[in-house]
Amino acid sequence: MGLNTNQLPFSTANSYFVQNSPYSLETNGQSSFILKYNVSAEGGAYLEQYKSWSNYRVNLIIELFNRKNERISWQPVSFDMQVHPDDSPPQTPPYGIQFDANAKNVLLEFKTAGDYANGVSKTQTKAFSTFSNTPYVVRVNTLNSNLTNSGNHTLPVSAVKLSVKDNQSGAVTGNVNLSGSQQNILTSSAHTATKFFDTTYSTQAGDNTFFNKSYEQYSGTVVFTMIPQ
Repeated sequence: MGLNTNQLPFSTANSYFVQNSPYSLETNGQSSFILKYNVSAEGGAYLEQYKSWSNYRVNLIIELFNRKNERISWQPVSFDMQVHPDDSPPQTPPYGIQFDANAKNVLLEFKTAGDYANGVSKTQTKAFSTFSNTPYVVRVNTLNSNLTNSGNHTLPVSAVKLSVKDNQSGAVTGNVNLSGSQQNILTSSAHTATKFFDTTYSTQAGDNTFFNKSYEQYSGTVVFTMIPQ
């Protein structure tokens, strides 16, 4: 049924267990399906500040849409979580990644025939910065395998390429086609001083993926993950 098995970070934006399934839920007038999922929290010393005997309430809404993107059913779901480890927290090395506010939203526009013929691109200078006293990698992935619009039309995220460049040296650290799977776009040794990196999102010249598409805005979410080594 097209189930998304990737981890879905909690967000105020919609995340999809199933998106644009080619299968019908109805067979001979009856329909039923069961979705099972696990909820996990990333481990680390940061949990120490949330340690409490009180429960944290997590509220979700699960919705069902038809092929016209009309909501036909929804259900609120709530559960409690408690953070109370019995052992000592690990010693996490100081590291971090931060995005410039102006680089959190990227718009690629096809306005002319030349845009379709030559492709389009958008570069964000000093889009994000990192610091770390231990070697690390930065990985990127999208929440879903397609970009979608309000009419529930889709474009594959793989049609968009992401390039990352060291702002100071100009060296390209990663060059990938976006994907729902994590891909390395930066591998670095330790550096306590802040480093800045530029990002460029682009499409391939003459890519017929974008031909004969209605002029609407397609959107998706890109996740950057920093992992100490």
